[in-house]
Amino acid sequence: AYRGEKAPVPFILGRDEAYIGVLIDDLVTKGTSEPYRMFTSRAEYRISLRADNADLRLTRKGAEYGLVTDPERLAALDMRQTLIADNVDRLRDFKLFVTDWAKRGGNDLM
Repeated sequence: AYRGEKAPVPFILGRDEAYIGVLIDDLVTKGTSEPYRMFTSRAEYRISLRADNADLRLTRKGAEYGLVTDPERLAALDMRQTLIADNVDRLRDFKLFVTDWAKRGGNDLM
């Protein structure tokens, strides 16, 4: 440690968190003949590594390391996570039987 300070905790992004995690893991564990080209097909989590959910995947981790400090941004993230959780719960509890679906005009959609 430098001047008696503790060494900083490394900031590590896994394969399931970011494409850079896939790139680094591939370079370290699999090697490659072209290190500057990473194919998204190598990312087994590519369906969940989308730009529209990057804040959900990375903002909290950034806050843990002091990289995200804006309280409004963190509050907006909390609100978004709550909204998503509430809607997922509502969908889990939602039931629509075939007979009810047909009564509501569902047969016209077929």
